Amino acid sequence: MHHRDPHEGPLYPARPARRPPHRRLRHALGADVSYDISLYLQVDTGDPEPIDYCAAEIGNYTTNVAGMWHDALGHRLADLHGRRAGDCSDALTRAVHDMQQRPDHYQAMNPRNGWGDYEGALDYLARLRIACLAHPAAEIHISH
Repeated sequence: MHHRDPHEGPLYPARPARRPPHRRLRHALGADVSYDISLYLQVDTGDPEPIDYCAAEIGNYTTNVAGMWHDALGHRLADLHGRRAGDCSDALTRAVHDMQQRPDHYQAMNPRNGWGDYEGALDYLARLRIACLAHPAAEIHISH
């Protein structure tokens, strides 16, 4: 069994819970073109302050398909920001199921500019659902 020296630092470095600088700049310029979603957990390491640990990184996907997600969820995907993952699992399960059952409905919403499509939107939402089921205590962070 490998024993770590506690002075080596964390085995998995904490990832910051705030937007990266390029995201903040794009937001300030009004260029919100994609969602970037991660799930974070606060971990008590025994230090005075807990660390934010990135439990899952869903990645980013274009906002051009936001209408599909809104239709499937009944609200904006961005409304999940700051919510506990376990509290969103049922809604995400229903939304993924709806998108799978009505592909023609959602394919008709494919963006004309070619940025994003039904298959990508469904995959992104399904990956978020899986991460929420795997990490129910995590908090959803969405930057766009």
